[in-house]
This record gives sequence, C-alpha cells and structure tokens, in this order.
Amino acid sequence: MLTQLDLCFPDTLRVPSSVRFSSLKLLTLEYVKFVDDVSTERMLSGAALERLFLNKCDWADLQVLNVSAPKLRSLRVTEARCDGDRSGNGNCKIVIHGPGLKYFYCSGGLLYDYTISGSSMPVEAMVEVDYVDYVPYARSDPVDRWHRPLKGLLNVKFLTLRGLSFRIDSPLHDALPVFRNLITLKLSIGVMCLSSPTLAAILRRSPRLENLEFTKGLRVDHRLVDGILDPPPPCFSSSLKRITVGAFFGTEAEMLALRILLRTAKVLEEIILSRPGDHLGFDEYLIRDLAELVRQNTTD
Repeated sequence: MLTQLDLCFPDTLRVPSSVRFSSLKLLTLEYVKFVDDVSTERMLSGAALERLFLNKCDWADLQVLNVSAPKLRSLRVTEARCDGDRSGNGNCKIVIHGPGLKYFYCSGGLLYDYTISGSSMPVEAMVEVDYVDYVPYARSDPVDRWHRPLKGLLNVKFLTLRGLSFRIDSPLHDALPVFRNLITLKLSIGVMCLSSPTLAAILRRSPRLENLEFTKGLRVDHRLVDGILDPPPPCFSSSLKRITVGAFFGTEAEMLALRILLRTAKVLEEIILSRPGDHLGFDEYLIRDLAELVRQNTTD
C-alpha cells in the first residue's frame, strides 16, 4: 500500500485510468510536465492525500490545474521559470479545494492566478517572489503579482511575504482582498518603505492585525511623509499590539518611520528593534534617542 511518493521526472507524466492512489498521503513531484487535465487531477486529488509539494513542474499546456483533496493539510508550490515562447504559460489557473488545508506556500514569479476554497482555508501562508520573468503574455509587472496567490487567502491568520519589494507606485492595492482573520503579518521583502500604498492597503484590509514585523528593516522617505498612514488603518486603533523591526541601525529614515508608527498605533504595547547577529548592540546615545522618541510620541 503506497503512502508516500517522491518523483523527480523531467518529462511528460500521464497516469493511466487503471491507476489509483487511494492510500497516498505524501506526494512530491519535481520537474514533471502535465499535459492532460484528467490525468493530472487523478494524480493530485487523492482521497487520503495530506501533503503535496509541486516543485518547478510545467503545466503550460493546461487551462486549469485542479487540486481537490479533502484531507490535504499542507500545499507547497514552487513555480518553474517560464519559456517566453510558450504563450500558454501565463493562462493556466490553479484551483485548490482543500477543506482541511492549514498551510500554503507559493514561490516563484507568481505568474498564475490561484483560487483556494474550502470550509476553513489556510491558517498559515507564505508567498515569495524569488525571481522575475518578463514574458510577453504576463498581465502585470512581475513586482505587482503578489495579489495572485493572496486572493485565495481570505481566512489566513499568519502571513509571510518574502522576496521582491512593493513598488511605491504599484497598483496592486486595488486587487487585494480583506484579510478578516489575519493576526500576524511578517514582511521580509527588503527594507520596507512606510510610504508604500500597497503596505497601507494591506494594513487597512487587516482589521484584526495584532503583530506586524519588518524583518529586513523599515524606512521612510522624508520627501513623502505627508499623508503616510493618514487616516490610520483600523487595526492601529483597535488591535495592533506589537511591532518588530529588524536590521535597525537608528538612521534618520528609520527614526522617522518609528515616529510615525508610534503616533498612529494607539493601542501598541510593545515595539521590538534588532540588528543582524554580526553587529554590536545599540550604543547609549541611540538608546537615549529612542527613549526620547517614545516619550514624545506616546501618551498614557
């Protein structure tokens, strides 16, 4: 009785109709080329399937990639780089039905539209742009493709975004959903600019957010200070308790960003600042400046 299958097969995969994977719980497919909707769905929709990892597979010949597994708890998708000569690459839709899905990970160029359905949908998710493909059929600029997997994460509680940063002028915020259950948001997409409209849009669409983390740092352009977080996102006055800023060195741009956060986050209880491990801790002058900053921008 087969319960686990790891298949690295850089060629076309067709599953005969006589083959069933009724007991398969763990499935990893690498570099597989899918060409047939029925065969692909048979492979990816086992009744017992709990964990699925699709690593750099090719589904350019499909219109829809269906994953339907009632017991699926963890799904990882690493998109393959695309061949710009194949016009079908950007048209495939990824449709996932997993009532028990708890964890979703997606990385790559985010060239595809994702639809995730189920009674609960993922509790934890990570979305990562780890390369850029400029292809003729792409419907958006590579750094503006975050919305494609995010649209399926309406009920996510813990969300991590990694990779390429948001552009200041990105139109992405118009396509974002409301993350009504999001509690923790971790941003690891370069030094985050507080004046990003996309960042503001995510915060405004996260009414229950409690923890906000900028793992690679935070700054603000002094030329773009007017209107930042004005009006403040609802979570800043109702639920946001903790802000964490990594790679903090006390520059003018960082201190200005902190000042804005302290003024707007009305129920903030804790702010955590850290430096990379190979740097010394904060000196007494920076600690003094931080203490004064907190005193000036908070009220009892």
